[in-house]
Amino acid sequence: MKTSKCNLWIAGGIALVAIILAIPGRLHGQTAASKSSGGNGTSATRWSVQVDQVDPGNLDLASSFQIAIYENLVVELNKTKQFQQVFRDGDLKAGEVPNVLVLKTTSRARERSFCSVP
Repeated sequence: MKTSKCNLWIAGGIALVAIILAIPGRLHGQTAASKSSGGNGTSATRWSVQVDQVDPGNLDLASSFQIAIYENLVVELNKTKQFQQVFRDGDLKAGEVPNVLVLKTTSRARERSFCSVP
């Protein structure tokens, strides 16, 4: 039971970091490029995002948990209103739209080290 709780916390943390990294306003290189392309800075490029399926990495995550992480990412990214469109993995419309970021999420275990005080 402790292992599944640990996996839940790890995957939740990974999902949160992925969302934070996916917000275009936080991507300094892309923000600067979109401002400079507009000339006067009034027409910024609106990015879309495609959320790929969650890669469990070397963890034994239940498929229902992988799907829950994936669905939560799609919902939360839509809530931010930061993207022109949020596409699901395999959506053919994503190939027709310019400026699409692809969000790939991989779960991984974090090793814990404990210090003992003599």
